Amino acid sequence: MYHGIGEQSLAIKDIAALIGQENQLPVKESSVADAPATFGWLSPFVSRDIWGSSSLTQQELDWTPQGIGLLQAIKNGHPES
Repeated sequence: MYHGIGEQSLAIKDIAALIGQENQLPVKESSVADAPATFGWLSPFVSRDIWGSSSLTQQELDWTPQGIGLLQAIKNGHPES
C-alpha cells in the first residue's frame, strides 16, 4: 500500500490541538472509553496509535514529498495543500 504523506507519526491530538488553537476553539482530551460517544464510527481510528509511512512509496516510485507539512499547512490556513 502506498502512502502519499510527507510526515510520519503525526498524532491526532496534535492535529486537533492545532486546529482548535488556529480557530480559537476549545479542545478537550477524551478517554478511549469516551471515544464512541464523541467520534461515533471514527472512534476505532482516533483512539488508536495508527501511523503511516511513505518510505516504501518513496523507494518504489522514486518519489519525494514536496511542499509544507500538514501542521504547517493548518497554521497557514491551507490544510488542503
